[in-house]
Amino acid sequence: MKYPDGTARTRHTTVNGRSQGRFAEYYQSGVVRVRGTYVDDRGHGVWEYFDQQGHPHKREVHWHGQVVWTSPSANAEVPAAWTQRLAEESQRIYVTGSQPPSYATADRIDSTDHMAAQIGYHRIVEDPQPPTAGARLALYGQRRLAGPWVAYGELTMGGIHESSSDLGGRGVPVAELGVAHASPPRMWGVSRQNFGWVARASLFGPLAPADDDQAAVTANLSYERVSDLALALPHVAGVRAAGSAYGQAERLVWRVDFGIDNAFDLSGDDDTVSIGASMVQVARGTVVAGIDLDDAVFAAELSAAAMLQDEVLAERSARTLAISGVTNGQTWRPRLAIVSPLHEDRFGRHFAVIVAVDYLQR
Repeated sequence: MKYPDGTARTRHTTVNGRSQGRFAEYYQSGVVRVRGTYVDDRGHGVWEYFDQQGHPHKREVHWHGQVVWTSPSANAEVPAAWTQRLAEESQRIYVTGSQPPSYATADRIDSTDHMAAQIGYHRIVEDPQPPTAGARLALYGQRRLAGPWVAYGELTMGGIHESSSDLGGRGVPVAELGVAHASPPRMWGVSRQNFGWVARASLFGPLAPADDDQAAVTANLSYERVSDLALALPHVAGVRAAGSAYGQAERLVWRVDFGIDNAFDLSGDDDTVSIGASMVQVARGTVVAGIDLDDAVFAAELSAAAMLQDEVLAERSARTLAISGVTNGQTWRPRLAIVSPLHEDRFGRHFAVIVAVDYLQR
């Protein structure tokens, strides 16, 4: 709901027409007026009330839609008996929380139906050469199947349009298709906390034969998402296995991804640039920590990918740091991020600016 001037009046999540999870009501100034939690369309847990300056002035305990305790003052503590009862209840029931935020470099998979488009502009400065510039596009979508199962797919492509060397042109389009077991985020009815997890497996590979120049272009644009480093190796197809955990504790949001990618050489030609082995393994991980400001989430994302074979391949390992921001819209979520490698010896002074938008289906 909104005020006549377009300012948000309430924010909450509905599932099958019923209010679930966090609820917030705002003054027209944007200051929070009420904050609490719904379970199956009924207030449940601790509710807090604020004045127009944002100072708390009342607390209540709601029990499945009934107000069972009201604070005599702004600083009053919830009685121990109700604290214990709510804690016991939280072990028995949970509700689906808000749609989790998406990030620039972390895995995109969760328990929701959504689609996303992400484009990254890359610029590399290697003195005294002129800078190299390029762009990478990723299209992603996932759909819930029966129960907790999710099917997903991703298509990436890119190109270098400005280069200090002969490198340029389009890269190799690469596709990934997979399935995941995605536990929906569980939001306890007594606090602003939730937790979800994902286990997934997929196949990836190029959509068309590629020459060495195209393979090199794809590899040079890989630092936007080093978690997808295996997909950017020259002339490979492979299998991915990964897991993720994500959640929220009050205003802190977090996500951890980890996985192993097995890439198989498709070149079959000694004169072709290749990975130099019949198969290589890439270990990868991403850690995200951020803050939820109701209207938007701002996060720091640390990603790393390591080749597990020999010293030559190990030189292709990579680490990046990204600073991202994404709005908390209910249907559309624009996202902006800046990504930079943590080792200039390989990439030069490189950065990527990422613009993306997610469409959440309900």
